[in-house]
Amino acid sequence: MVTRRGPEGVAAVLQSQGGFIKMTSDLDVFRTAAFLLKEHGPVESVLVAGKRAEELLDQGDEVGSWVWIRIVRAIGVLKSQAPREGEAVNP
Repeated sequence: MVTRRGPEGVAAVLQSQGGFIKMTSDLDVFRTAAFLLKEHGPVESVLVAGKRAEELLDQGDEVGSWVWIRIVRAIGVLKSQAPREGEAVNP
C-alpha cells in the first residue's frame, strides 16, 4: 500500500490490482461516509464501517481495511459539521 497526496492535496490510497493502480479519493470516502450516515444514523454508521474494516483486515486486505478506516474518520468529520439540534441552518 502506498499513500500519495495528489492534486489539490487529495489523499489517495494506491493499490495494485492485476497490474493496475486503483486510487480511492477523498471524494469517494466522504460520499460513502455520507451514504452510511443517511442509511444507518450517526452511531450505527461508525459500527458498520468499523466492522467492514475489521473483516477486510481479517481477510488479509490491508489496503481495503485502511480505506474503511478512512471512512470511519470521514463519518466523524461529517458528524462534527452537522448542525446541532435546534441550531439555525443558513440564518
